[in-house]
Amino acid sequence: MNSNEEIETYSYVDFIHNDKSKELIACDVGKKMLNANIKFIKCRTNCSGPKEQEAIDYFSNGVVDFGRMWSPAYLKAKEFLIPLVAPVVSWASGAQSKGTTYTSDLIVKNDSKYSKWEDLKGSVFAYNDDVSLSGYVCLKIWMHEYKRKDAMKPYFSNAYATGSHSKSIQAVIDGKAACAVIDRITREAIEKENPTIRSKYRILKDVIIGEMPAQPICIRKNIDIKSRDKILNAFLKINNSNSIEMKKLNFVKYEKVNSKFYEGLETKINNSKYIEFSPSSSTTKISSCNKRKRKCMNNNNVKKTCISTECNDDN
Repeated sequence: MNSNEEIETYSYVDFIHNDKSKELIACDVGKKMLNANIKFIKCRTNCSGPKEQEAIDYFSNGVVDFGRMWSPAYLKAKEFLIPLVAPVVSWASGAQSKGTTYTSDLIVKNDSKYSKWEDLKGSVFAYNDDVSLSGYVCLKIWMHEYKRKDAMKPYFSNAYATGSHSKSIQAVIDGKAACAVIDRITREAIEKENPTIRSKYRILKDVIIGEMPAQPICIRKNIDIKSRDKILNAFLKINNSNSIEMKKLNFVKYEKVNSKFYEGLETKINNSKYIEFSPSSSTTKISSCNKRKRKCMNNNNVKKTCISTECNDDN
């Protein structure tokens, strides 16, 4: 945190989305609730790369004061972070999520031959990012818990990263992939903006992915207590602010969370690490970023070329 003459400045990063809606929520928190300026820090990586290491770097070095993260990335960087709040969401049905949790659905093209999980064996799986709980990790957890036999060897002929849930949906619609796992928050937001898209894919009902801990807003551990409490209270106060941006995302409110809330998820992730979706186990992604190239590592520490600095895709 930097101090100006009158108004403080806090640095914020969104490791999930580099888009305006998330920035505007942070602006609401900063300007309306904190009486502070918000400095936005762009993610370096917007691909299937070591985002958890980027988080560790940013928070441990004091580059970022607070930010929103995928739950698995938070768990890998938790030595340097404190989870403060997570959103409660409202579904299109009018029902609310069970606390600060959300779910995902496995989708297939509407006119495809796939009607159940077993039909997908040997097909192509598209996912947004390999550190995404809702688009990648959750399917590993589901396979470990309910389909142990299928989990013992690669189930798909190929699995590839698209860079965002919206691109995964499009990959299924275009026939480039047989299936994708899409978080319900994002799916319903996309359907709200483009109502006709829902008729182009189906949800497989036999793949029921349970409630998952929502992505936390985290703060660096070494920030002063006064700033930590101010930021926490700002997110809690925004619940009563009639935020237009929160409504766009179907966020009902923010609730306090802590590290214990994510402990069960950490166990599930560790238990399902052995699962490989495809024989190559590669996470190739083509990015539209035109910045300088950098090298990322996939889960098997195999180098691949991807993007570097500031991209505008969602994840």
